[in-house]
Amino acid sequence: MSVENVVCQTPSPGVDELQNQIRNLDAALQTARVIGQAQGLLMAQSRCTAQGAFNQLVQMSQHLNIKLHLVAAEFVCVATYTTCGPADGAAASSTVEPERPSRARRAAAVRLH
Repeated sequence: MSVENVVCQTPSPGVDELQNQIRNLDAALQTARVIGQAQGLLMAQSRCTAQGAFNQLVQMSQHLNIKLHLVAAEFVCVATYTTCGPADGAAASSTVEPERPSRARRAAAVRLH
C-alpha cells in the first residue's frame, strides 16, 4: 500500500470539522425555517409584527419548558392540520419529543382559537 493511498483514505481533522459545521448549519437552517413558518402563521392570526409573533412563541416555549423550534414545529402542524414527524428528509430531532406532544399540541391549539 502506498503512502498516497493511506493519506487519501484518512480524513484530516479539518474535513471532519467542516462536515460537522455543515451538519450544524443544516440543522440551524431547518430550525429557522420552522420558526419562521410559525411566526408567519401567528402574524396572520394575531395581526402582529414579526417580533410580536416571535415573542409569543418564546412565551409558549418557556411556559411549556420545550425548545422553541419544537413548539414552533408543533404549532405549524396544528395550524396546517398536518401530521408531525420527519418529512422531506428532516431529522427526527426536529419533531416534538414523544413524551411531550400533548402539552405542545394543546398550547398550539389554544393559541389558534
